[in-house]
Amino acid sequence: VDIRRRWGFDRLHVYSAPLPMHPEAVVLPVVVLRVVMQHEPVDGEGAEVFLHLLYVPFFGMRYMWSPRHEVSQATSVGCTTSMTPVFSFRIADLLDEWLERRKTKTIEEPAEFAEGITSACRMQEYYATHFELVRKELLAFYEAEKEKRRKKNATALTAVATGSAMLLCTVQ
Repeated sequence: VDIRRRWGFDRLHVYSAPLPMHPEAVVLPVVVLRVVMQHEPVDGEGAEVFLHLLYVPFFGMRYMWSPRHEVSQATSVGCTTSMTPVFSFRIADLLDEWLERRKTKTIEEPAEFAEGITSACRMQEYYATHFELVRKELLAFYEAEKEKRRKKNATALTAVATGSAMLLCTVQ
């Protein structure tokens, strides 16, 4: 993500969005930063430009430039404005670190990623409670999905075992 040519960011929005392929699970934190004082304009950009950032479990970091701060199908958690803009290199260094990770190690990484961004913007205290809740929801969702898979596998094994037993009975 080449954001170093931007001067900085002055507003931070946090949203809760549905997990991809699981619209019922609204636990994915999305952080949106408003760009201020660009060194040079980028084609197609209007008066305001926003950087949308999120970390999808088991897929990695995603970003998008947008003229709007709203996130589709998401719930706003809050918006915080900084009295002094956050230099873009603080965010760029954090994003470089997360890009190097490539693979998710834990289900909690989306919350850790969003916390890192709010921390780099010196606004983590406003969202600490929310990110703790996100962690709990992500873990609960992950455990529920594991249980669903376990039950599905057990059902499949039972069906195979029953079919095998019936086949043996007919052969004899």
